[in-house]
Amino acid sequence: MPRTLCTLTMHVGPVLCVRWSYSGRLLASGSDDGLVMIWDLDPSGAGRVFGEEEEEALRRLAGHESDVSDLAWSPQDRYLASGSVDGTVIVWDGYSFDRVARLTGQQGFVKGVCWDPVGQYLPTQSDDKTVRIWRTTDWGLKRLVDQPFPLSPAATFFRCPSWSPDGAHITAANAMNGPVFVAAVISRKEWTSDISLVGHENTVEVANPHLFVRDESKPVDSHNICSVLALGSDDRSMSI
Repeated sequence: MPRTLCTLTMHVGPVLCVRWSYSGRLLASGSDDGLVMIWDLDPSGAGRVFGEEEEEALRRLAGHESDVSDLAWSPQDRYLASGSVDGTVIVWDGYSFDRVARLTGQQGFVKGVCWDPVGQYLPTQSDDKTVRIWRTTDWGLKRLVDQPFPLSPAATFFRCPSWSPDGAHITAANAMNGPVFVAAVISRKEWTSDISLVGHENTVEVANPHLFVRDESKPVDSHNICSVLALGSDDRSMSI
Protein backbone atom coordinates (compact mmCIF):
# COMPACT_ATOMS: atom_id res chain seq x y z
CA MET A 1 0.00 0.00 0.00
CA PRO A 2 1.33 3.51 -0.82
CA ARG A 3 2.67 5.37 2.19
CA THR A 4 4.56 8.55 2.93
CA LEU A 5 8.30 7.92 3.23
CA CYS A 6 9.37 11.39 4.25
CA THR A 7 8.17 14.99 4.51
CA LEU A 8 10.63 17.58 3.15
CA THR A 9 9.73 21.01 4.48
CA MET A 10 12.69 23.40 4.25
CA HIS A 11 11.19 25.56 1.48
CA VAL A 12 9.31 28.67 2.63
CA GLY A 13 7.30 29.05 -0.57
CA PRO A 14 5.22 26.81 -2.85
CA VAL A 15 7.29 24.03 -4.45
CA LEU A 16 6.99 24.33 -8.25
CA CYS A 17 9.15 21.46 -9.49
CA VAL A 18 10.93 18.33 -8.28
CA ARG A 19 13.41 16.26 -10.30
CA TRP A 20 15.16 12.97 -9.50
CA SER A 21 18.79 12.65 -10.55
CA TYR A 22 19.59 9.93 -13.07
CA SER A 23 21.31 7.94 -10.33
CA GLY A 24 18.20 8.09 -8.16
CA ARG A 25 20.32 9.13 -5.20
CA LEU A 26 19.43 12.84 -5.23
CA LEU A 27 16.22 14.83 -5.51
CA ALA A 28 16.20 18.51 -6.52
CA SER A 29 13.31 20.83 -5.69
CA GLY A 30 12.62 24.40 -6.80
CA SER A 31 10.32 26.88 -5.14
CA ASP A 32 8.75 30.33 -5.10
CA ASP A 33 11.31 31.16 -2.42
CA GLY A 34 13.97 31.33 -5.17
CA LEU A 35 15.92 28.39 -3.77
CA VAL A 36 16.94 25.01 -5.11
CA MET A 37 17.18 22.28 -2.47
CA ILE A 38 19.18 19.09 -2.99
CA TRP A 39 17.93 16.13 -0.97
CA ASP A 40 20.10 13.06 -0.42
CA LEU A 41 19.13 9.44 0.17
CA ASP A 42 19.53 8.78 3.88
CA PRO A 43 22.44 6.31 4.22
CA SER A 44 21.23 5.40 7.72
CA GLY A 45 17.65 4.83 6.65
CA ALA A 46 17.99 1.03 6.64
CA GLY A 47 16.85 0.88 3.04
CA ARG A 48 14.06 3.43 3.44
CA VAL A 49 14.20 6.23 0.89
CA PHE A 50 15.00 9.46 2.76
CA GLY A 51 14.06 7.79 6.05
CA GLU A 52 10.66 8.15 7.70
CA GLU A 53 11.01 11.41 9.57
CA GLU A 54 11.54 14.97 8.42
CA GLU A 55 14.86 15.44 6.66
CA GLU A 56 17.21 18.39 6.19
CA ALA A 57 18.43 19.22 2.70
CA LEU A 58 21.92 18.16 1.64
CA ARG A 59 22.49 21.51 -0.09
CA ARG A 60 20.65 24.83 -0.32
CA LEU A 61 21.40 26.54 -3.64
CA ALA A 62 20.79 30.30 -3.60
CA GLY A 63 21.30 32.40 -6.71
CA HIS A 64 17.95 33.24 -8.23
CA GLU A 65 16.11 36.45 -7.40
CA SER A 66 12.64 34.97 -7.86
CA ASP A 67 10.67 31.73 -8.31
CA VAL A 68 12.48 28.64 -9.60
CA SER A 69 10.13 27.38 -12.30
CA ASP A 70 11.95 24.37 -13.75
CA LEU A 71 14.89 22.05 -13.09
CA ALA A 72 16.78 19.51 -15.22
CA TRP A 73 19.68 17.13 -14.54
CA SER A 74 22.10 16.54 -17.39
CA PRO A 75 22.99 12.95 -18.39
CA GLN A 76 25.25 11.28 -15.83
CA ASP A 77 24.17 14.04 -13.39
CA ARG A 78 27.13 16.17 -14.39
CA TYR A 79 25.10 19.39 -14.21
CA LEU A 80 21.83 20.67 -12.81
CA ALA A 81 20.08 23.54 -14.61
CA SER A 82 17.54 25.79 -12.88
CA GLY A 83 15.27 28.20 -14.73
CA SER A 84 13.62 31.12 -12.99
CA VAL A 85 11.07 33.86 -13.49
CA ASP A 86 13.96 36.26 -12.85
CA GLY A 87 14.79 35.61 -16.53
CA THR A 88 17.97 33.62 -15.92
CA VAL A 89 19.19 30.04 -15.97
CA ILE A 90 21.85 28.86 -13.53
CA VAL A 91 23.97 25.81 -14.29
CA TRP A 92 25.20 24.05 -11.15
CA ASP A 93 27.90 21.39 -10.90
CA GLY A 94 26.08 18.11 -10.30
CA TYR A 95 28.66 16.88 -7.77
CA SER A 96 29.96 19.90 -5.86
CA PHE A 97 26.86 22.08 -6.57
CA ASP A 98 29.06 25.09 -7.22
CA ARG A 99 27.69 27.57 -9.74
CA VAL A 100 29.15 26.85 -13.19
CA ALA A 101 27.37 29.47 -15.32
CA ARG A 102 24.58 32.03 -15.25
CA LEU A 103 22.77 32.34 -18.60
CA THR A 104 21.15 35.73 -19.20
CA GLY A 105 19.57 37.64 -22.05
CA GLN A 106 16.05 36.28 -22.05
CA GLN A 107 13.41 38.99 -21.91
CA GLY A 108 10.80 37.06 -19.98
CA PHE A 109 10.24 34.42 -17.32
CA VAL A 110 12.23 31.24 -18.01
CA LYS A 111 9.73 28.38 -17.70
CA GLY A 112 11.44 25.39 -19.27
CA VAL A 113 14.92 23.83 -19.42
CA CYS A 114 16.11 20.50 -20.85
CA TRP A 115 19.45 18.86 -21.64
CA ASP A 116 20.66 17.51 -24.96
CA PRO A 117 21.12 13.72 -24.48
CA VAL A 118 24.24 14.00 -26.66
CA GLY A 119 25.69 16.59 -24.26
CA GLN A 120 26.27 19.57 -26.57
CA TYR A 121 23.35 21.90 -25.89
CA LEU A 122 20.98 23.22 -23.25
CA PRO A 123 17.69 24.61 -24.64
CA THR A 124 15.66 27.03 -22.52
CA GLN A 125 12.19 28.38 -23.20
CA SER A 126 10.87 31.70 -21.98
CA ASP A 127 7.83 33.96 -21.89
CA ASP A 128 9.66 36.16 -24.42
CA LYS A 129 8.33 33.59 -26.94
CA THR A 130 11.71 32.14 -27.87
CA VAL A 131 13.71 28.98 -27.42
CA ARG A 132 17.40 29.63 -26.84
CA ILE A 133 19.99 26.97 -27.54
CA TRP A 134 23.08 27.29 -25.31
CA ARG A 135 26.38 25.52 -25.97
CA THR A 136 27.71 23.40 -23.12
CA THR A 137 31.32 23.96 -24.23
CA ASP A 138 31.43 27.65 -23.30
CA TRP A 139 27.79 28.37 -22.25
CA GLY A 140 27.44 30.80 -25.17
CA LEU A 141 24.28 31.21 -27.23
CA LYS A 142 24.21 28.87 -30.23
CA ARG A 143 20.85 29.91 -31.69
CA LEU A 144 17.72 31.90 -30.87
CA VAL A 145 14.59 30.21 -32.24
CA ASP A 146 11.54 32.48 -32.44
CA GLN A 147 9.32 30.54 -34.84
CA PRO A 148 6.56 29.45 -34.58
CA PHE A 149 6.03 31.27 -31.29
CA PRO A 150 5.08 34.95 -31.97
CA LEU A 151 1.33 34.30 -31.65
CA SER A 152 1.58 32.03 -28.62
CA PRO A 153 -0.23 33.11 -25.43
CA ALA A 154 1.93 35.26 -23.19
CA ALA A 155 0.77 33.93 -19.83
CA THR A 156 1.17 30.18 -19.37
CA PHE A 157 2.44 28.49 -16.23
CA PHE A 158 4.94 26.26 -18.03
CA ARG A 159 6.77 26.20 -21.35
CA CYS A 160 8.56 22.86 -21.02
CA PRO A 161 10.58 21.64 -24.04
CA SER A 162 12.12 18.19 -24.42
CA TRP A 163 14.69 16.39 -26.58
CA SER A 164 13.98 13.27 -28.56
CA PRO A 165 15.93 10.34 -27.07
CA ASP A 166 18.38 10.37 -30.01
CA GLY A 167 19.00 14.12 -29.69
CA ALA A 168 17.83 14.81 -33.26
CA HIS A 169 14.86 17.05 -32.37
CA ILE A 170 13.50 19.35 -29.69
CA THR A 171 9.77 19.39 -29.04
CA ALA A 172 8.87 22.88 -27.85
CA ALA A 173 5.61 23.67 -26.10
CA ASN A 174 3.37 26.72 -26.52
CA ALA A 175 3.73 27.14 -30.29
CA MET A 176 1.14 28.32 -32.81
CA ASN A 177 0.63 27.21 -36.41
CA GLY A 178 -1.59 30.05 -37.58
CA PRO A 179 -4.59 29.94 -35.22
CA VAL A 180 -3.87 26.33 -34.15
CA PHE A 181 -2.27 25.42 -30.82
CA VAL A 182 0.66 23.06 -31.48
CA ALA A 183 3.93 21.71 -30.19
CA ALA A 184 6.80 22.60 -32.51
CA VAL A 185 9.38 20.00 -33.52
CA ILE A 186 12.73 21.79 -33.98
CA SER A 187 15.43 19.98 -35.96
CA ARG A 188 18.92 19.81 -34.48
CA LYS A 189 20.94 20.90 -37.52
CA GLU A 190 18.87 23.73 -38.99
CA TRP A 191 17.17 24.79 -35.72
CA THR A 192 13.93 25.30 -37.65
CA SER A 193 10.49 23.84 -37.12
CA ASP A 194 8.88 22.23 -40.16
CA ILE A 195 6.71 19.80 -38.16
CA SER A 196 3.84 20.71 -35.86
CA LEU A 197 2.07 18.31 -33.51
CA VAL A 198 -1.62 19.23 -33.66
CA GLY A 199 -4.77 18.12 -31.89
CA HIS A 200 -5.12 20.30 -28.81
CA GLU A 201 -7.70 23.06 -28.37
CA ASN A 202 -5.58 25.15 -26.03
CA THR A 203 -1.95 25.83 -25.20
CA VAL A 204 0.46 22.89 -25.05
CA GLU A 205 2.54 23.43 -21.90
CA VAL A 206 4.71 20.33 -21.56
CA ALA A 207 6.27 17.63 -23.74
CA ASN A 208 7.78 14.41 -22.40
CA PRO A 209 9.39 11.68 -24.54
CA HIS A 210 10.12 8.07 -23.65
CA LEU A 211 11.92 5.26 -25.42
CA PHE A 212 10.24 1.85 -25.33
CA VAL A 213 11.75 -1.53 -26.20
CA ARG A 214 9.24 -3.54 -28.24
CA ASP A 215 10.57 -6.97 -27.27
CA GLU A 216 12.94 -7.12 -24.30
CA SER A 217 14.04 -10.63 -25.25
CA LYS A 218 15.60 -9.29 -28.47
CA PRO A 219 18.61 -6.98 -29.05
CA VAL A 220 17.98 -3.25 -28.63
CA ASP A 221 18.34 -1.84 -32.15
CA SER A 222 16.45 0.48 -34.49
CA HIS A 223 13.90 -2.26 -35.30
CA ASN A 224 13.18 -3.03 -31.67
CA ILE A 225 12.62 0.41 -30.15
CA CYS A 226 9.80 2.92 -30.31
CA SER A 227 10.03 6.57 -29.32
CA VAL A 228 6.78 7.93 -27.85
CA LEU A 229 5.99 11.55 -26.97
CA ALA A 230 3.33 12.72 -24.52
CA LEU A 231 1.96 16.29 -24.61
CA GLY A 232 0.02 18.04 -21.86
CA SER A 233 -2.30 20.96 -22.60
CA ASP A 234 -4.42 23.66 -21.01
CA ASP A 235 -7.43 22.00 -22.66
CA ARG A 236 -7.33 19.48 -19.78
CA SER A 237 -6.12 16.65 -21.95
CA MET A 238 -2.98 14.78 -22.95
CA SER A 239 -2.05 13.40 -26.35
CA ILE A 240 0.43 10.62 -27.11
